[in-house]
Amino acid sequence: MPPILKTDATPGLLSLVQVAEDRSNLRGAELAIVGFPHDTATWGVLTHVTLLIEEVIKKEGFGSQRHREAMINLSKSATWLLDWLRSADLPIKEPWLRWTPALSQASMEAEQVARNYQSFVMCFTMWHKNRMGVEVLSRRHLRFTPTEAEIGSMQHRVRAYQQGVRRPNWPSTPDSPPATSFVEDPEIKIRLQKLCQSALVTGALSVEYPTDRVLLDRLNETYFARLEFQFRHNSQFDLGGYTLEQYRRFFAALMAVSSVHEHFCFLWEQFGHRYPSQSAILVKTVSEWASLLSSISNLPNKVIEIILSDMTFGTIRPLEIYIHPFFPSANGKSLYLAPQFIMNSRAEENILRTCSYLRPRLYSNIANAKEGEMRKMIASLAPSRFRVIGPVKLPSPYPDIDLLMSDRESSHVLIGELKWTRKTIRAIEHIDRDEELHKGFKQLGRIQDFLNRTPDYLQHSHIPPNPILSYALIGRDHLVWIEPEDNIFLIEFDALLWMFQNSDNLQNGINQLRKYDWLPIEGIDFFVRHERATVTGITIETEVFHQQKISGHLQ
Repeated sequence: MPPILKTDATPGLLSLVQVAEDRSNLRGAELAIVGFPHDTATWGVLTHVTLLIEEVIKKEGFGSQRHREAMINLSKSATWLLDWLRSADLPIKEPWLRWTPALSQASMEAEQVARNYQSFVMCFTMWHKNRMGVEVLSRRHLRFTPTEAEIGSMQHRVRAYQQGVRRPNWPSTPDSPPATSFVEDPEIKIRLQKLCQSALVTGALSVEYPTDRVLLDRLNETYFARLEFQFRHNSQFDLGGYTLEQYRRFFAALMAVSSVHEHFCFLWEQFGHRYPSQSAILVKTVSEWASLLSSISNLPNKVIEIILSDMTFGTIRPLEIYIHPFFPSANGKSLYLAPQFIMNSRAEENILRTCSYLRPRLYSNIANAKEGEMRKMIASLAPSRFRVIGPVKLPSPYPDIDLLMSDRESSHVLIGELKWTRKTIRAIEHIDRDEELHKGFKQLGRIQDFLNRTPDYLQHSHIPPNPILSYALIGRDHLVWIEPEDNIFLIEFDALLWMFQNSDNLQNGINQLRKYDWLPIEGIDFFVRHERATVTGITIETEVFHQQKISGHLQ
């Protein structure tokens, strides 16, 4: 029996699913972690998550797809868990931050429940929105599957692409930066080794090391330059008390501190010691964080304090650790930080999301500039034989042409609708983002209709005579599969940039993009299977995407 949508469900099925949803509420779970004081529980969960990440790195390698998947999933599950603990009214006591067997076991149990719970949140949310159907395997076992329109092979390929799966030899771009490590620098390796040699053992699982300002300053310079490749917006945008440029300086300093700590802990174990679990989380007072980061970045303390506040858990609604990586103690005087999330963060994207919640008026200035920034990057990277212009005004009520690209070596012209939407964090966001892309597709249809009826309208745009027009929805940061129709098709922004470097002319580039060879292929690059998650006695199954392994190695 095929999956049944909520709109097609019988009263009996609706009742059964609702009962399962009610019983699977995380608040019904009896977790040992609630027996610990607030600060100890928070620190314990962050420590356990850090240890899980380090285990994945040991097995799969830093920057591997498995590493990336683990970071994303742990960020979500830990955020939900820490938000739940914050509302659980745990006792407030002087923190005793010791990695005891009891705290380790309680943190592991709580994180496992929270990890399963994120599948429940996604499935039930999409069930209520008619984006997933349900099959009843038993009264306590449900299987959720995307609606028939989303099950197709192409939608799977798009979803895999969105989750970071790339074809072999896919070039790195600003939207898909490589995961790299600074330890390739011999001088930095030497300084880190000396740091280990001068470290002071403070317990069976704890260690302290002196501050190496030469090392921090060297890394700060390295990361500041590296972030230039990843930051995509005007550096002078005002985020509310600081500019995007100042934030980049702040984050480079934070990366320097985090990378030293993460690699120190790693090397400490490599030198024959036990991994310093009790020292894995950076714990400093707010004033200590501000003073340290100010001295490295040369930013005023006031600016540092505003940024720290913006990045602290509780400032905005809980989303994921990447967005608010600093967790406050119960009295708000100290901040806990898991450095691994800093080293794998999309820094610019995350602070802009925070700004959109805290200062929507300022964020609107950034959002309104996205189309122009996309067009500017396309023009800057296109071969000199390409002409890139826009926007091109059309008479009311038709939408403007965002991008018009022509080629001196062919009669082909690409008309593009630019859609730079934010990446999704919550399941519900997929619906709004998808609708925005479908809207863009319809806008292209209206533009095509107008140009079919007035073929001479674009002559003033210096395009070739008797052009062959193609229409593309160019999406950035979010995609949904939309079936091509009447010469209108979908392109991902990275794929368009890649086309510039791999095509003799625009015609060949368009033909190549329309083959969708840039999308990963199911069964070759990735596979999908239903996997189970259980919370408070209720089990669900849903599709989970995995990057394909060949001969024991990730592609």
